[in-house]
Amino acid sequence: MFTAFFLQKKLAEELKKIFKGFCYPNCDGGMQEPNIFEQFLPLVDIKELADDQEEQGSGLFQCQREELPPAPYIQVILLEGKTSVVDEPGVVDVLLHICAFDESKKRIGYQHLINMMQKVQERFQKDFMLDNYRCNKEIEWALADTEDHPFYFGVMAMSFEIMAVRKESEYL
Repeated sequence: MFTAFFLQKKLAEELKKIFKGFCYPNCDGGMQEPNIFEQFLPLVDIKELADDQEEQGSGLFQCQREELPPAPYIQVILLEGKTSVVDEPGVVDVLLHICAFDESKKRIGYQHLINMMQKVQERFQKDFMLDNYRCNKEIEWALADTEDHPFYFGVMAMSFEIMAVRKESEYL
């Protein structure tokens, strides 16, 4: 079955393949492959986060190993879709929210974002098919223009065609 739900699952699996062996800085001072999340980030205990922030006197984006999702990460978000009832493919719009981490004074986290985005673009330039889903012609991307050092954020917008459902009657 080829639905938006399965597209999200398939794209998350594909991202894991794309980034296999490609590591980026993480909050622990090491390097790791990006974490892939479907739709939402894991929940954070807000009370614990608030208590920690008061104790440490730091901003929201202070790296908290147990409270914030481990960067780097990519969220695969189903944004919206259209379904045709006349044997035409449906379209699903997908956003990839990307987070990179770099606490160095050089502030090069945006470079990690650009490199991650380039890897995704190259994958779909080489082959626009993802199983039976077709990536449409353009992939748009943007970098956040806010100051969230040591976290860096970007987004990619993609759309995929989903196969049409065949009519059950030849008279419809």
